[in-house]
Amino acid sequence: MKTFEKKERISLLLPSQLVRQIKEKAVLEERTQTSVIEEVLKKWSDEKFEEDLKELAKIDFSGEIGTEEEWMNIAEEALKGYE
Repeated sequence: MKTFEKKERISLLLPSQLVRQIKEKAVLEERTQTSVIEEVLKKWSDEKFEEDLKELAKIDFSGEIGTEEEWMNIAEEALKGYE
């Protein structure tokens, strides 16, 4: 499992139901709430990465590569999922 070297403290407002589920999972597995959240975020990130790879695999790069403006539009669309 890939780990992140640098960590930063952030503040989140989460739905109460979700916080209760995180606390319960942490207690049941004798882990910290932070480690539970990190695991979920890592899983989501890996799944998003796999989806993005599948979309890239569908692109035919053998034809014309497009204009700079077209690539800027593609990049802007791709970044929307990471905001």
